[in-house]
Amino acid sequence: VKKELTTGPDRVHPFQRRFERLVHGRPRNPRQHPHTPYTVARAALEFLGDQWSVLPGPWGTTGHLRSPDRVPFTVGVCEAGHLYLRNDSAGDSTHLPYEPNGGDPAFIGRAIAEAIGALY
Repeated sequence: VKKELTTGPDRVHPFQRRFERLVHGRPRNPRQHPHTPYTVARAALEFLGDQWSVLPGPWGTTGHLRSPDRVPFTVGVCEAGHLYLRNDSAGDSTHLPYEPNGGDPAFIGRAIAEAIGALY
């Protein structure tokens, strides 16, 4: 019997559950955080401009922004479960505002764009 891969807010692929058990100790509730770090990094492009680029990390667990002069930034989730922004060249980082109820990706994207100035 062939199983189909399923995705969506109510269905999590078995490999995703296994990955989350390895990383977090237990599967994450997919409704708990509706936006991935990649989603909010992509939302930041609206405020950063068309010279910036973004790529997803594995499973969308990180978002990788690159400035016009090729300075890399990472958006991710720290061990305490908070979003962070890190300048990968300098090693400096800061936590980002995030509303536990989901938040608006544009709100978080604007916060990323504003925080980049302090980490540049």
